[in-house]
Amino acid sequence: MDYGTPAAELGNVKRKVVAAVFSSFPYTTVQRKNHPVMRLFPFLTKVPKYKRFNFEPRYYDPAKEELDLRVERIKRELNAERERKDGNPTSSGGGRTLQSGYLRSARDTREPVMDKATLHRALLVGLMGGTVWGWIEYGDTVLYIGGVALALYIFIRIRRG
Repeated sequence: MDYGTPAAELGNVKRKVVAAVFSSFPYTTVQRKNHPVMRLFPFLTKVPKYKRFNFEPRYYDPAKEELDLRVERIKRELNAERERKDGNPTSSGGGRTLQSGYLRSARDTREPVMDKATLHRALLVGLMGGTVWGWIEYGDTVLYIGGVALALYIFIRIRRG
């Protein structure tokens, strides 16, 4: 009678079990972000902006560069000629338009005061604090309502994709 398996076969079984468990578990960042559970809570997989890979390859085309410079020069000449005909001396100098362009570009490059991640974290902390306060004030009913709200949130997130 055989009351056990040989050690080598037992090792193979352990390896197969571990492989089966970890093959279903997403272990790379891309797989983790695309996992259905992680899609429900995107703030858990949010990567900080400074850790993101953002490489934009540069391509230099001398003919295109020369064409762009010529087009820009011709547009400037046409604008100057049109302004001379109109008799508007302030815009022909280009000082005001240049200054307003700098101000506009500086205003556009500012980062928003509160980005989405900060807003989500603030809402999460507020929700958790409100849940604790509601539990202390009203008892377990608040926890049941919170569970129903969480289930509804998960359902909506799954339905939306």
